Amino acid sequence: MPKKRYTAEEIVAKLRQVDILLGQGKQRLFERQEPRQKRRLLNFLLSNCSWADGELIATFRQPFDLLAATTAIAAREEAVTMAN
Repeated sequence: MPKKRYTAEEIVAKLRQVDILLGQGKQRLFERQEPRQKRRLLNFLLSNCSWADGELIATFRQPFDLLAATTAIAAREEAVTMAN
């Protein structure tokens, strides 16, 4: 059976659905974790962090880098849509 190819719009829509489902309460859950658990999660997600000009720059590991980039694109597109 051939694999279905998705358009960029379909991928963005699916990522939004996943983020909504997983995103509920994720910040509160992270805040309740012990520092050791927070460090493990950040080490899992991030490959590198640096501080430059008063700004934290985070580099995500694969595949989280693709998710972060796609989310940023979706946010920009949504901002343009809302402005029009």
